[in-house]
Amino acid sequence: MKLVVGLGNPGQKYENTRHNIGFRMVALLAKEHGIRLGENRCCAVTGRGSINGVDIIIARPMTYMNRSGLSCRCLGFHHSVSPGDFIMVYDDVDLPPGQLRFRLSGGHGGHKGMLSVISHLKTCHIPRIRLGIGRPVAGEVSDYVLGPFSMVEEKELKRTEEKFLTGIEAYLGKGVQEAMTIMNRREYNNP
Repeated sequence: MKLVVGLGNPGQKYENTRHNIGFRMVALLAKEHGIRLGENRCCAVTGRGSINGVDIIIARPMTYMNRSGLSCRCLGFHHSVSPGDFIMVYDDVDLPPGQLRFRLSGGHGGHKGMLSVISHLKTCHIPRIRLGIGRPVAGEVSDYVLGPFSMVEEKELKRTEEKFLTGIEAYLGKGVQEAMTIMNRREYNNP
């Protein structure tokens, strides 16, 4: 069993913001594999299904980003999933738009959602997919991440979505090395 968790903030106000790209990607994954996100459990909207023969739970915590760990701890306990069987999906301002990074462990890198998850799961050994949104040219980072994607960024997101789906499906079907080869490749993002 794998628990795929997209980080974001609930509510229409945040729906199409850069900070909610984790929500967006796991909803896309659910749609692609016919998994209905509708059950409410552990302060999260969840759905259960299978991808490449692997049972998965897809979740979108509704606790707000900075408290995501509360929901993740409850979900892990409820479904008997260890931190190593989570796949966290979230935004990263330190990666350019379109870049993805898949890692099996690491720090929070200043991301408050991951800080909460690491704190509540009591380990940094949590697989994660970081989705690049870049940094603002000017202004506050908080305003930028809570702002909507531009029309140009929306076009770039189509490639990000494709790479995310291909990478996570590879991880679930073929393993870590295949997923890293797909998601950590820079030339895919910069034609």
